[in-house]
Amino acid sequence: MVQPDLRSNHLLWLIEHHPDSDVFRLSTVVTAMAPDYSGVNSTNIERARALWLRQAERYATNVNVLANAAKVFGVSDGRMAFELLKRVRALEPQNPEWLDWLAAVYAHAVRSTFADGRPRSRAFPNSDKQTVHVAFYLPLVESRLLKSELEASADAALVGRTAEALLREIALLKETAFAESEIQASEAFAKQLQLRVRQLQSR
Repeated sequence: MVQPDLRSNHLLWLIEHHPDSDVFRLSTVVTAMAPDYSGVNSTNIERARALWLRQAERYATNVNVLANAAKVFGVSDGRMAFELLKRVRALEPQNPEWLDWLAAVYAHAVRSTFADGRPRSRAFPNSDKQTVHVAFYLPLVESRLLKSELEASADAALVGRTAEALLREIALLKETAFAESEIQASEAFAKQLQLRVRQLQSR
C-alpha cells in the first residue's frame, strides 16, 4: 500500500522537477492527482493542481509538459484538460498523436450529446501505437458545443479523424449487441462528418 504522505511528497517533487517525465503518461497511483478515495489529502490535491497549472504556464511551449498536465487533469477536470490538449495540438499541428487524442475527445462529446450526458457503454479499440489516450469527460453543454464545432469546422484532419474514431468505437459496440439509439445516431453523425471531409477536400 502506498503511504499517502510519502506518495504526495514524491508526486509534488516530480511535478516540480520533472513535469515532462513520461511517467505521467502511465496514470499510476503514484502520479494521479487524487492520492486516495477518502478526500483526506485534499490540501495536497490542490497543491498538485496549482503546481501543474504553474508548470503549464512556465513551460508554455513544451508539449510534453502540457500533454502530461492534460493527462492528469483529464481524470478530474475535463475542461482544463481539453484546453491544455488544444494548446498541445496548436504547438504541433502535424503530430498524429495529438490529433488522435483530440479526435477521441470530440468523438466522446458527440456520443455524450446523443446520450444526454454520458454514454452507457464504451469500447476501446486495440491499438499498435505506443500511447493510447482515453477521452476525458466534459459537461453536456460543452459536449454540444464541440459537436456544433465539428459541423462547422474547416479542419478536415480533425473532422475526419473524429469520424474514424466514432465509427471504430461504434463497430466494436455493435459486435457486443449494443443497439441503443445513441449509437445509431452517433454512427449517422460520423458518416455526415465523412461527407463534410470530402466536401472540404474538394474545395
